[in-house]
Amino acid sequence: MPLPTALELALIVLLALLLGVALFTLWRQGKRLEEMTERLEEFRGLAFLPDRVQTLARVVEAAELGALHERLDRFGEGLSRVEDLAAAIPETGAISGSRQQSVRARALRFLRDEGYLATRILSEDAELEADPAEVRVQALRRGTVVRGRVLVVGDEVAEIRLDPHYTAFP
Repeated sequence: MPLPTALELALIVLLALLLGVALFTLWRQGKRLEEMTERLEEFRGLAFLPDRVQTLARVVEAAELGALHERLDRFGEGLSRVEDLAAAIPETGAISGSRQQSVRARALRFLRDEGYLATRILSEDAELEADPAEVRVQALRRGTVVRGRVLVVGDEVAEIRLDPHYTAFP
């Protein structure tokens, strides 16, 4: 048997190297696959998630949210009546409160009727005693905070000046 030539020897070495690289790559991919399998085992509990979501959906459907909405509506109507009583003209005899309470109630009621939400009176009680009374307010309308003044003359709201208050440029 003749001895292999240098070219044949180089090819054998190259094939051995390629085989070694292929075996190393296969071993490394096997290790990665084992790691991924271990990680996926941690998520085994998620298999029950659809059942839990369906159970939660059934509980929510079974809850009588309509009754809760009706109660909230009645509560809102009752609150409106109380505000209306607080803002009633003192001469009618419906309420005999202080000037401060009357001015505060009128400003709040007027702003609520105009669609402002979460209204806060910023004026001190002493400022509400005057006639005309200039009431400093802060409210929310269409997602924007507005600040300004409501002018109450006698028992009527005469003027409002409210401007958007931006903490940053929109």
